Amino acid sequence: MKSSTTKEEAVTATPVVAVPAPLAETPQPGGGPESASPRDSMTPAYQPPRVKIPFNPPAGEVHHRERDAPWRVKVEERTATTNARAQEEQREKRRWGLAKQTQDGLVRHHGINYGVVELATLIKECMALKSNPPSREMTPHEVEHVQFLAAVEKYDLKQLVLLVDKFPKGRGAASSGAKRQ
Repeated sequence: MKSSTTKEEAVTATPVVAVPAPLAETPQPGGGPESASPRDSMTPAYQPPRVKIPFNPPAGEVHHRERDAPWRVKVEERTATTNARAQEEQREKRRWGLAKQTQDGLVRHHGINYGVVELATLIKECMALKSNPPSREMTPHEVEHVQFLAAVEKYDLKQLVLLVDKFPKGRGAASSGAKRQ
């Protein structure tokens, strides 16, 4: 005997469950005030509202929901402090890496011996100027700093050779330019 329902309909069909009627809806034999009127049979029994419980919500949703909760305040402060410290360490590593790379390129390809520490200090000044530009118009010396940082980031050795001569080298070299060796 074949059923008229297909396999797909059998899977997607919702089962019908018989629910017993509440006692208040059945008529009482005495016909008194406890007996059910047609209006009573029309009103449904109280059903609490259905609340959908997310059993496995995405982490972003939970984080957004608990953002300003009292138990998250210290954790957020600690995370912000750690992130600031890590960002500073990353800036320092990048600065020293750029200084070593630039010094190595200047020595190998152009024979200019400009120390790693001097380059790192110069790059630090340039990065500070780039992150906090002055509100006034930049001086020519500040423009040279910005050009120097751009050349270091692009590893443009030809531009660096031209710019290195404009920056003093060493302690007492404030009056003289960088010397080629």
